[in-house]
Amino acid sequence: MAAYRALRAAAMLVLPALVAAAAPSPNGPVGIFTGQTDIGSVTPPGTAIFDPATGVYTLTSAGANLWYREDDFHFVWTKMSGDVALQADVTWPPATYGHDPVAHRKALLMFRQTLDPDGVYVDVAPHGDGTTALQYRRERGANAQDIELNLGAAKTVRLEKRGDRVTMLVSFHGEAPHRVGATIKLDLAGAFYAGLGLTSHDAATSDVVQFADLKLEPPAPLPVARPTTWSTLQVIQTEDPYRRAMMIRTDRGIFEGPNMAPDGTFLLINREGRLWKIPYLDPKAPHGGDPVPFDTGEAKGCWGEHGFSPDGKWLAISCAPPGSSWPDVFIVPAAGGAPRQLTHRPIAYFRGWSPDSRTVVFASKAPDGDADLFTIPLGGGAPTRLTRGGNNDGAEYTPDGQWLYFNSA
Repeated sequence: MAAYRALRAAAMLVLPALVAAAAPSPNGPVGIFTGQTDIGSVTPPGTAIFDPATGVYTLTSAGANLWYREDDFHFVWTKMSGDVALQADVTWPPATYGHDPVAHRKALLMFRQTLDPDGVYVDVAPHGDGTTALQYRRERGANAQDIELNLGAAKTVRLEKRGDRVTMLVSFHGEAPHRVGATIKLDLAGAFYAGLGLTSHDAATSDVVQFADLKLEPPAPLPVARPTTWSTLQVIQTEDPYRRAMMIRTDRGIFEGPNMAPDGTFLLINREGRLWKIPYLDPKAPHGGDPVPFDTGEAKGCWGEHGFSPDGKWLAISCAPPGSSWPDVFIVPAAGGAPRQLTHRPIAYFRGWSPDSRTVVFASKAPDGDADLFTIPLGGGAPTRLTRGGNNDGAEYTPDGQWLYFNSA
């Protein structure tokens, strides 16, 4: 708290000077921030101005991007340590240059370990096209990653650091900023920089952004009562340099066992014993629509163990047959429909498909909790036992279909 008191006292001392001299200083204080810096390549140099009458910070900056392994942007900052929250309303004034703004120009609320262009950082980045992202670089010199929302432009954005957990919160309609499932683990050791930034995403153009109703404060204590459980569904690109996660849906409750439909049009999840389809790549909801029930017929009480066949024709599910509380393996058409019971065991969970879609591997559990692995043809029949004794589970076929790999005690 002493650091915050000192920061507020410094802000009170700085404000009268800024009233008398509104012109930007290339290195000096700006409002509550103690310095400003061009990070990476910014030509002409970026500027920042604070208007004490309105409380608005106006940043002007060029810069090719804030992504990959190197950053180009203007940054106003103060040094902090410990837990902190940074919040502001972000506005893009009308462009005054002779071409359309770049869609991915980025306003930044940032915590940064150093002022090096390849340094460790995390930020909330409202983009010019309305996308909002939690961006971060875990190690110096590494490619940046992000978690993106496509829910429309946020009115207010907030970045909270609690220990090594950093969370993005947003507000769209003036409500209190709330979580949207974008939280990462990032260790900012010792002192770090907290502040505002801008990159135009165009090295030849200087853009302008404004931050209002700024708050730099300790985060509020978390509630003592057990919080409501929320789940987040994301689609994550794994190839460098496009290490990005697109938010599909965040909601109360527990999502389990996500599968992508063979044609890529929806994602399948288990929620409270039912299977749900979440539209994907729908023009009206490009990154996830409202869940709709997936038809499993009389098979109810489904577990999170399910998967589409490689040929895209079938879905194997682990659901309870009528009159039972424990699952067996069923086969349903990939679009949903009447189920066909494939196993008749005390407890059986789907585990994987053979590459030719003709065989299913499943785990059958005994009352003592141990499990063994079996295969069964798609058409049904007697299962083939593969293991005996111990706890054997989590099986998958190798791509050539000649072997199974699995977990075993």
